[in-house]
Amino acid sequence: MRGIRQKDVTISVNELKLLEFTYISNIENSNILFPFKRLQRSTDILEDQGLSIVPESISPYSQLPYNDFVFQAVPMKYYQGMVTETLKNDEFVLIYLNTFQFTEGQDFKIKMPFYRKYNLGKKMEDKLEDFLAWTNENELATARMKDYIL
Repeated sequence: MRGIRQKDVTISVNELKLLEFTYISNIENSNILFPFKRLQRSTDILEDQGLSIVPESISPYSQLPYNDFVFQAVPMKYYQGMVTETLKNDEFVLIYLNTFQFTEGQDFKIKMPFYRKYNLGKKMEDKLEDFLAWTNENELATARMKDYIL
């Protein structure tokens, strides 16, 4: 499956189909202040001219979206509880992780905010490994979606 994540809908469905994308997942809750808002989202996957519109998953347990920052910052037990509660209510949980998070923070030549440096590199890799082991132990089905971010 090949899709695109975009902050504001800027590329038309027809153009995305020509580029052979199969889904769109719009980034809506990337603001650092998102925990202070009450988030309401439908988790239905919609179709638009043969292209799937996949919404960001939001935990009913905590109201946190499943983005890279939340995975990086939330303790594993709490995160597992969020996933379990979401799966009880919805059919899927869509978790976004960025590849830069698996690189050690001191390797970056650019300045990053302190909250983006937390748990980077090996710590993030270990956390992902623990999470995937937990999904296997609980026999949760997983699939990888390849995103292109524009």
